Amino acid sequence: MTADDDDVRIGVPGSLSYLTPDTTQGTLREDGQLDLAHVNGPSTLSLSLSGSTQLLDYDYGLGQGADVTTDARAQASLRYTTTGTRTDLVAGIDLARETALLTFAGPPNESPTPPTAAAAAQAAAYAQIGYDASAALRLVAGLRGEHDAPYGGVAAPSFGARLTLGAARLSANVAEAYRVPTFDELYYPNYGNPALVPEKLTDYDATLAFPAAANLSLGIFGRDGANLIVDNPTTFIPFNAARISVNGAQLSATTRAWHHLAFTAGVTDVYRALDTTTGLRLPNAPPIVATAGVERAFAGGPLAFGARVRVVGQTADVPNDNSANAPPFADPYDAYTSADAYVRYRLARGAVATLRVRDLANPRYAPIFGYPAPGRTVEFELATR
Repeated sequence: MTADDDDVRIGVPGSLSYLTPDTTQGTLREDGQLDLAHVNGPSTLSLSLSGSTQLLDYDYGLGQGADVTTDARAQASLRYTTTGTRTDLVAGIDLARETALLTFAGPPNESPTPPTAAAAAQAAAYAQIGYDASAALRLVAGLRGEHDAPYGGVAAPSFGARLTLGAARLSANVAEAYRVPTFDELYYPNYGNPALVPEKLTDYDATLAFPAAANLSLGIFGRDGANLIVDNPTTFIPFNAARISVNGAQLSATTRAWHHLAFTAGVTDVYRALDTTTGLRLPNAPPIVATAGVERAFAGGPLAFGARVRVVGQTADVPNDNSANAPPFADPYDAYTSADAYVRYRLARGAVATLRVRDLANPRYAPIFGYPAPGRTVEFELATR
């Protein structure tokens, strides 16, 4: 059994249309979970009961009130797992209900919007079976049936395979994906779209990995289908892209520890991300994202540290503005580089102090158009157990 109660209030950057240093965001979250399990040899029957409530308020700091959203969710999950000589099975039932209330004061010079209440329920049953056809080949197949009120139901199959070829491992997966819009996407005043319908997509991927060779892997991935939910980059109002086609490739590597140091590197190339109905590239889909990092674990000593650099390529969702009134930052995902670093020190057996610096070089960019990133931030954390 677990229970948590978190209350966090932070300063957040606001829109360039109403500059103020007083914008704040508060989050109050309470959740609990009870897990029961019965084990009988290789089989386990488990029941999980959980509930959560969250209150989120965003205050513009200009005295006209705050945007407040409250959300409550309850879920019950029954799960059965068993293993045999060459097969394994996972099956279960999920039942959930969620309610929300959204109150919107609005940006400066806008009238408040009446509160919006919403409710939704979900019932799902699923099963997945794995079969070891040989020492080198594993096959997996699954099916999830889901009914979401008020949207209706769907049956989503999935298939996967893993083949070991000497020092290489080849894996491939294909699955149907189904996602209903969130309450914020549907009803958040001035930014929601109540006409949204669920996404229905096919996701597929294949990866060739060499675990012994610096854990090197090369993969391709894609998704095709209808009604992908994306945000308009200027109005932030979500819409359903009628038909989409996405393809990309990913290369990653992680070295074994060398003098207690481990290096990671990766690059993702989303060379195709189209709304095939309009022929336009999907918003917020940078073609290139590359990362590089280094970490030193405690490794028996009191000191640990790490750093990561992230490079995002250009995709101008909003046209570049070269006029005198242009905002003093790059367009969304406009070829920016950010770096984070941390140092951890073990004060005692059960106490660790951590110092983190985010956006170390203080870059100027706006991951959301009109809302610049906050720049360099410093955090201190003390953890005990």
